[in-house]
Amino acid sequence: MALPAFLLPLAVLDVAISWVLSGALQPWGMGPLLQLWLWGVMRLAVLSVCLWPLVRLKGSRLAEPWPALATCCLLLPTYNSLAQATGSPHTELLHAPLTTRLPLTYLATALGLVVAHRFLPQTGAHTPGQTPATASISRLLSCLRPDLRRFLLVAVFVILSSAGEMAVPYYSGRLTDRVKSGERETAFTSTILTMAAFSIGSAVMEFICDCTYNRTMTRVHTRIQGSVFRSVLHQDIKFFDTVHTGEITSRVTADTNTMSESLTEQLSLLMWYLTRAACLLLFMFSQSPRLSLCTLVFIPFIIILPEFVAQFYQGLTAEVQTSLAKANDVATETMSAMRTVRSFANEEGESARYEQRLEATYSLAKMEAVLYSVYTWTSSLSGLLLKVCVLCYGGLLVAEGNVTSGGLVSFILYQMQFTSAIETLLRFYPQVKKAVGASEKVFEYMDLPPALALQGALAPATLGAHIQFRNVTFAYPNQPDVDVLK
Repeated sequence: MALPAFLLPLAVLDVAISWVLSGALQPWGMGPLLQLWLWGVMRLAVLSVCLWPLVRLKGSRLAEPWPALATCCLLLPTYNSLAQATGSPHTELLHAPLTTRLPLTYLATALGLVVAHRFLPQTGAHTPGQTPATASISRLLSCLRPDLRRFLLVAVFVILSSAGEMAVPYYSGRLTDRVKSGERETAFTSTILTMAAFSIGSAVMEFICDCTYNRTMTRVHTRIQGSVFRSVLHQDIKFFDTVHTGEITSRVTADTNTMSESLTEQLSLLMWYLTRAACLLLFMFSQSPRLSLCTLVFIPFIIILPEFVAQFYQGLTAEVQTSLAKANDVATETMSAMRTVRSFANEEGESARYEQRLEATYSLAKMEAVLYSVYTWTSSLSGLLLKVCVLCYGGLLVAEGNVTSGGLVSFILYQMQFTSAIETLLRFYPQVKKAVGASEKVFEYMDLPPALALQGALAPATLGAHIQFRNVTFAYPNQPDVDVLK
């Protein structure tokens, strides 16, 4: 993702605007939070006016800069408002100088842009004649609309099951506090029983949710397959002459099954892990808003660092495959011309040429192995760094008395599950795109109008018995230039 040339002048302009606004608002004597909000809103307004002509230019690379601009200008006021609402005693960023404010906002905005560019669908990036991903997703959702009540019921059970699972980390922290305080055995036993009751209830809700969801998706699959078959039957005879029977059967059966199976599995994972991540985030903020913000700051690094290394790994993997294909070409060429090789007694020369290709492949494979090790190392290291930072920062909060020991234990368990849920969502994102791609051909057949209407409204007043053919020609659709009847 190349950076536009005007980004540096824009940053210089932002620094100048921020410095002028800070100096202008300082003598007013208002509260620091109100002054920070006025600084952010006025900065957003001035930068929006400056960017508006660039956005209106034809061919501009600034398609939709407003979310990033709003994030950059309003991030600090929003953070400090949430910190005051949650009763946080730390107000360093509220009174921070511009040399601290601006780099923090630039860094947070840049990380958000990188994550959004990598994982969110890009509007307007499809080729002509190709269905946009958003249109296919809208069609998929429209197929689920007749069973909306069932899906709402599934969503309720998913939320209840996810909330029940949150009881295990919560009561683990409570258990730690009670053991540390030396409470009686009855309190220990009641905590264990409550944890077990919530776990059993969560398992029951998950069972009901899975049964309802699978039955609903079976109905959706049956309805889609019936709609595709009905649409094919209403086509004219020319359609069956020009399109092979195997292709039609593949669309009605194989493509529909692929779409339905992918949709069933991926939609289930999406609902489950998205709800799970949302519940975990809420419980994390209930334990410690400051530790939660620390986790959210590190999440982009967990995503970006392995992805950055994976790009080099994927490129080298393609080079290894290309090199191996060249070695196979040498072997195929030698085997197909074995008589010529034998007549010139060039067996050793061909063997040396093949071994040379294999050596080149081996060199690339060694680099691939190193990059794979680096990729797995960065994936583990990013998660380990997050755990270490949470432990260090959480230890400071425990020492200050802002978080209890049990609260820190609960938060670490929540944070580990939250990170796992985010990584699972990102890992299954390509498979969601596969399900969307498989649905395009199915919807193409569902929306295909017949060239000729099967039922007509024209009828003669009286039907005679004399039929004459004059200037009648006939040709099959697959050979329109060859007349069968003249």
